[in-house]
Amino acid sequence: MKFSIIIPVHNSAAYLEKCLTSWQAQTYGDFEVICVENGSTDNSLDILRDFEKKDQRFRICHIDMTGVSHARNVGMQYISGDVFGFCDSDDYVRSDYLEAASRLFEMYNADCVITGVRPVRGGETDRVAGKSNKETLLSSKDVLCKILCDKRIGGFAWNKLFKVSSVKPVPWNETFFCYEDLLWNVEMLYKNQLRVVHSTRCFYFYVQRSESVSHSLEYMYDKNGVLNLIHVLEKIKPCYDGDGKKERAWISEFCYSEMENVYCNPRMPLSIKRCFMQDFRKNCRVYFGNADRPLIEKMKTVVKLLIIYFRRNE
Repeated sequence: MKFSIIIPVHNSAAYLEKCLTSWQAQTYGDFEVICVENGSTDNSLDILRDFEKKDQRFRICHIDMTGVSHARNVGMQYISGDVFGFCDSDDYVRSDYLEAASRLFEMYNADCVITGVRPVRGGETDRVAGKSNKETLLSSKDVLCKILCDKRIGGFAWNKLFKVSSVKPVPWNETFFCYEDLLWNVEMLYKNQLRVVHSTRCFYFYVQRSESVSHSLEYMYDKNGVLNLIHVLEKIKPCYDGDGKKERAWISEFCYSEMENVYCNPRMPLSIKRCFMQDFRKNCRVYFGNADRPLIEKMKTVVKLLIIYFRRNE
């Protein structure tokens, strides 16, 4: 079993060497790392060339700066392995990641492997997961619910590995600048009936840095960011229609998770909170136009509660 790992790279020289070294140190040797250099202006390309020169398992594709989704689409064109997955260029993995994933694929005859993620903040030492580990076999339908409600699985691109022979290709939507990984994962699971194994053991280290897109409050939750989130959630809604359990998962994400993240975050400026609520209320009829009355009433209740919370904390 050969693994193909796609890494979009853009101005990540400060983190890139640690990322690539973690792949180079894998105890399982049959893999390739496809690095899509995406218009970097620092010395990221020099680092990539150095790894490519010393280790033939590393390959470089160079493109103009067109965004992470386009970079992932390009990388997928070069997959030669039996299993593919993604990694961000500022993150890194445990040395036994691929070895453990290979075992899970074979033991459960799985089409997809999902593993745990360990957030790492600036200056923090690596905390390796303990001995406890739970392995659960799931269907695509199960994961569609959990991807929204269970943050251990989440809509991340980088804690999931897919068997090439088991999936119909799903291109990354290049019109979204955030939450694009949630959209891609939902579409992948909806269009493919997969046998999924989820391991709670953490093999992926997610480096949280304030300047990154996913941790910029101003970028994610300004007016454009709010609308981007809403449009992604609306785009995945057809994947949840007609099934009570899945619809509840979609509404939970829409009403509770994301809105609570905004309103209960003390770092979130009031202007962004107001913008988020205004856009949500303005468009609620569109989002829930085809839902039955109990779901609409549930949504309205959540909005009312959040308005009360907002007014108390002004």
